[in-house]
Amino acid sequence: MNVPFSLVTPTALGAELRRARRARKLTQKDLASRAAIDLATVANLEAGRGTVAPLVQVLQALEHRFSYQLPDEGLGRWLARERHRRGYSQEVLCRMADLSKPSVIQIERN
Repeated sequence: MNVPFSLVTPTALGAELRRARRARKLTQKDLASRAAIDLATVANLEAGRGTVAPLVQVLQALEHRFSYQLPDEGLGRWLARERHRRGYSQEVLCRMADLSKPSVIQIERN
């Protein structure tokens, strides 16, 4: 995803997931199966709705990388590194992303 970190919206993230899925020639049903989630959950994520846990599962199933994410760097490690690089506390990131602190901690510890 080449959208700047601070400009990622749920809709933009959903569109990126859809592009990544299609680039891998997967149907929503295929992706749901790979990520061990419901088909409706995949559809909701692609529409910019959903929660963190299935989002992480889909990103892992797609083996999706964000810009500036190192080849062997997991999502949580990348998020923590980016957050530190920008000087954001977990609290600031929570407010920016409209996430709870436990969600951010869960992702970073992934």
